Amino acid sequence: MTPERWKQVKSVLEQAIEVPTAARANFLDEACGDNTELRREIESLLDYSETENDLLENNAFSEIFENSATAKKAILPGMQIGNYKIAGELGAGGMGAVYLATRADGAFEQRAALKIVKRGMDSEAVLRRFFRERRILAALNHPNIARLLDGGSTPDGLPYFVMEYVEGETVTEYAERKNLSLAERLELFREICAAVSFAHANLVIHRDLKPSNILVTEDGSLKLLDFGIAKLLTNETDGETSTQGMQIFTPEYASPEQVRGEKLTTSTDIYSLGGLLYELLTGSRPYQTGSRNIGEIIRAVCETEPKPPSAAIWDSRFGISDLKETSSNGKKTASNEPKTNPKSRISNPKLLRGDLDNVILKALRKESERRYSSVEQFSEDVRRYLDGLPVLASKDTWRYRAAKFARRNRRSVAFSALIFLAIIGGIAGTSWQAVRAERERDIARLERDRAERRSAELRKMSNSLVNEIERAIRDLPGSLPARKILLTRAAEQLDTLAAESDNNTDLQLELIWAYQNLGDLQDMKLSERKILHDKALALTEKVFAAGTAEAKLRDRLAMLYLDMLVVSRQRGDVDFTVEYNQKSVAIVDGILREAPTEPEYQDSFWTANYHYALTLQQLGRASEVVETGRKILPVAEELYRTEPPGTDKYNFMKPHLTHTAIGYGLSYTGDYRAAVIEFQTALEQCRAEQVKRPDQDILRRNEANILHQYALAVEELGDSKTALSHAQTALSIFEKLAAANPTNRDFQLARANAEHFHAQRSMRQNQSQNALPRLRRALAVYEKLIADDAERIQYQILAARAKSDLGGIMLKSGQTAEAIRLLREAAGFYEANGAAKTKDAHLKRYFAETCMLLGEALEQSAANSAEAVNFYRRSSEIWQDLQAQGTLKHTDLSKPGDAARRLRELESRI
Repeated sequence: MTPERWKQVKSVLEQAIEVPTAARANFLDEACGDNTELRREIESLLDYSETENDLLENNAFSEIFENSATAKKAILPGMQIGNYKIAGELGAGGMGAVYLATRADGAFEQRAALKIVKRGMDSEAVLRRFFRERRILAALNHPNIARLLDGGSTPDGLPYFVMEYVEGETVTEYAERKNLSLAERLELFREICAAVSFAHANLVIHRDLKPSNILVTEDGSLKLLDFGIAKLLTNETDGETSTQGMQIFTPEYASPEQVRGEKLTTSTDIYSLGGLLYELLTGSRPYQTGSRNIGEIIRAVCETEPKPPSAAIWDSRFGISDLKETSSNGKKTASNEPKTNPKSRISNPKLLRGDLDNVILKALRKESERRYSSVEQFSEDVRRYLDGLPVLASKDTWRYRAAKFARRNRRSVAFSALIFLAIIGGIAGTSWQAVRAERERDIARLERDRAERRSAELRKMSNSLVNEIERAIRDLPGSLPARKILLTRAAEQLDTLAAESDNNTDLQLELIWAYQNLGDLQDMKLSERKILHDKALALTEKVFAAGTAEAKLRDRLAMLYLDMLVVSRQRGDVDFTVEYNQKSVAIVDGILREAPTEPEYQDSFWTANYHYALTLQQLGRASEVVETGRKILPVAEELYRTEPPGTDKYNFMKPHLTHTAIGYGLSYTGDYRAAVIEFQTALEQCRAEQVKRPDQDILRRNEANILHQYALAVEELGDSKTALSHAQTALSIFEKLAAANPTNRDFQLARANAEHFHAQRSMRQNQSQNALPRLRRALAVYEKLIADDAERIQYQILAARAKSDLGGIMLKSGQTAEAIRLLREAAGFYEANGAAKTKDAHLKRYFAETCMLLGEALEQSAANSAEAVNFYRRSSEIWQDLQAQGTLKHTDLSKPGDAARRLRELESRI
């Protein structure tokens, strides 16, 4: 429905609501004429508003798609669908029903929710929605989103999918029953934001966020449900016309643009989250119409400003209500009275007055552009409130209210402005006014000079925090919390200064630098990093727009692209990683041609190209890794030799990092002897720097990383003793670093990786019992890291690899059922993340290895030979694709042939 069409519908609907029911047919004959489509929409809205059920609590599909004449009860308890047996119905909507199901194949015990399209409702449009929901769920692997477990079609062609069964209560019921404090409710809300943000990052808008779609289990685990009307933010439309036809939503939680049928963005979920937080804190909804009348609800959403939440609590406390008791047609209506528990710990309006009022009302603004720019920003403002920091949200200013008034009353304002200008012109001619103006100018000059001195002092202090104090403590053990405080305070001060000095390029560049440093802190979640990078990028673009394109600013943009590629890499966005890296390399290569001897630009040249070598490693383009490493090695050595004392920019690391990258590329292609020379050089350089800088944890980390690569190369050359020694030394280093830095996720991850590395080496030596405890410890760390920050796909890839390796050990020890379970979990993750088609050569080979192992496990189970064939074929196809792309690792050269042989042998036996 276009905005123009909505205006037409709204106009007729408002009149029709006021007409008695008996006379409506005649009214619609006259109002709609031959426009049958308009009449159908008006009648459906009128019917919707007069239903006996509670409009606001119904499933978003139930009143729109329900067709009792065709929806037959075909699924009965005891029936088996796929690997699941139906235990009973959990609920039904218009297009489908959800059943409680239990695992029927005996592999393991599991309860699940099975959703299936109703017989008679399997129209093309409904099936498109159903398959889209299934596809969306498959891509959303997050601890706070109900997981997709399985899917398929019944023998008679009805599609279904199986989801994690969540036994809990709505988030609002949970908060009231547990009598959660304000801080606890806000932290719970931030969990919801994290799940919605993850969906947005995967290009999905939920579009129906409300308490009944957010459940909390007894142990406090939160799950987001029902992506049935979610929208993909991609170019594909599934054959739907998103701006036409009846829109599906729950009115009290829908945004104004949603009820008007306009184009939707992530901002509509931000609006719904605002309504959800309003209800979570006050017990009542933002719009208390007291009516099921659809026209009245829509008018409230589109035209009425909600009360501040603190005012809603005040009204609830004293029994004040502005709800209507009857609808416009005279019928008694269901009350929408505030639901606040009288025993709730949030009964004092002062708890919400001020910042929280502003935060929630900002999310609920009618104009989408005036809401928070992202869910992450909304959640961040809540965090700032919890931490006692200033929030981004602020009340409407006098200027904004005046502008709104002027737009509503253009003629009156124009006439008044003419009179005002005439009066001012007359007064300005008097000598008394001239004297007063001169005096005010003198005062203004004094104030300006005082403000400039204050600005200079604050700027100097902020620069000291960012560039001197923070750098001095950067590599001290346990310094992360102190660095975060320093950089946060510096960014806040620079934020204020930048707002007061729009045209000061140097100041804006300093602020960009502060944002980047803060975003680089190791304990930052990816969503928090993205907010900071977006701020830095917006400020950079602002400076560019002002006409400044000097090398310093272009260099800053290149470094911004590097920050963004790091986040993209950690989120698994390979295409964006490559794009950002290529952009940064193009910029720094151009700048270095202009100023080849400038150390600052040499540093950026090395940094961007070194990251490009890492990106090429990910793509499996090993010869280009070597080429890029040799391109930047002379610059690394020049920076190391010529850097003046006291200007440490980690140039002492650049030579050994470059040699390590070259060694990796050589090792990948099978030139192990040349690789060992590079690793030996890197190790000697790194250890020499440790003598000069014994307190630098980063050098110890680099040493351990080099030792891992060195161990793999010498093992391929047949020197198992040296390989074992290097691996044990690396593990010892990581264990000490992790113990000294317990809050540093990178060091905890590195220790787990070292355990995993040892386990894989034991497996290659046929010492599975030694590998088993190491793998389990590593997997436990990966799963904890996923729980802390599920956005990092890196953690999930490592967990999938560990499960695959564990599955291989189980398979060799004869525990076939457990092996199949672990391998299916790993394969499911790879499948959901498009591992078969990705440009990431490593992810592809992990998937191919897992498919091969799963094929072996299924072949051993005897009853699953046909499925084993499918996995052998999948493995063979992926290996052949890597081979055709020239990205096959030297150690994997035999695997395409092995997979093809296994496939042929099994096919010949069945």
